[in-house]
Amino acid sequence: MAALMNRNYTFNQVATIAVGALVIVPVFKTVSSKLWKLLKPPMKYGYWNLRGLGQSVRFMLEYTGEKYDETRYEVSRYKEWFEEDKKNLGIELANLPYIIDGPLKISQSVAILRYIARKNGLAGKSIADQAKVDMVCDFIGDFRRNYSKVAYTDMRDEKLKQKFFKDTVPTFLNQLSEQLGEEDWFVGNLTMADFLVYEMLDVVRIMTTKVMGSNALEAKENLMQFMTRFEQLPAIAKYMTSENFVVRPLNGPSAMFNT
Repeated sequence: MAALMNRNYTFNQVATIAVGALVIVPVFKTVSSKLWKLLKPPMKYGYWNLRGLGQSVRFMLEYTGEKYDETRYEVSRYKEWFEEDKKNLGIELANLPYIIDGPLKISQSVAILRYIARKNGLAGKSIADQAKVDMVCDFIGDFRRNYSKVAYTDMRDEKLKQKFFKDTVPTFLNQLSEQLGEEDWFVGNLTMADFLVYEMLDVVRIMTTKVMGSNALEAKENLMQFMTRFEQLPAIAKYMTSENFVVRPLNGPSAMFNT
């Protein structure tokens, strides 16, 4: 500002330049960010050819418009991952899913989600919001571990199965419904938490309908509305009607519930 004044600009001229910069710079950043997405090489994403821990990442990649090439490993050809790519791709703490973005190579589903979210403004606007996003994500992670235990082992035990469907699932849905309240999304604007919540709720919808004969989500109107709202996001709606969308299986072939 002082440099401009020293060049004999009037105050009004300096003010006009300053205001113009405030408008142009954010626009330039937005345009350059979109241009970079178009020009940069696509990310490489790898996961099993099923939903599991990989579906939320797929949703976020599609929603953000990140270019990516996906390798879907067939469980029947597991050696392609364990004996080849896991050893040769140079991924730290190699596991599925993984993502390669230029020199960055990372694994673990939530780490990948956080990376994509931070790149695209989906991690929460403030430090407080980011903490709440992490809280919701961890809550979903806790329930997913319970779900996986039932899906892979406890389905054979009628007592444990009934406890899950009649106690664990209703408690989970009650807490989520209270957390969402009358809001559109779980932490202010759309964040990575909503991607994890949606996928877990969809699994619950499928599982309770199949096993118990009715969709447990129907008792929670705000969660049903959340599901519809997410599915109607243009990029998500387009992806869910494309041939790339993974409908089934939900889990690996050793799971007792997989439909």
